[in-house]
Amino acid sequence: MNHPFSDLTVLIAVVTGLTALTNRFGLPEKYEPILALILGVLFAFIYVDVTLRYQVLAGLIIGLSSSGLYKNSKSVYGKVQEKKRRN
Repeated sequence: MNHPFSDLTVLIAVVTGLTALTNRFGLPEKYEPILALILGVLFAFIYVDVTLRYQVLAGLIIGLSSSGLYKNSKSVYGKVQEKKRRN
């Protein structure tokens, strides 16, 4: 049996990638978390086949995880680049 939330990791990666892509097209950084939440809920409604309550929960999980993953990876990348410049 396929667990309803087994696709969340793939959807988190997709939403993270789309959020990063919109940043390259000029979306201000302050709107990225909101965009990640909206995309997360949208993808949950499309791809997660459970009740409406769980779709909303899955969408929030996807959006919040994606937003945190994007911010943390951007922070780590910046620190690595800064360390390279010092050496």
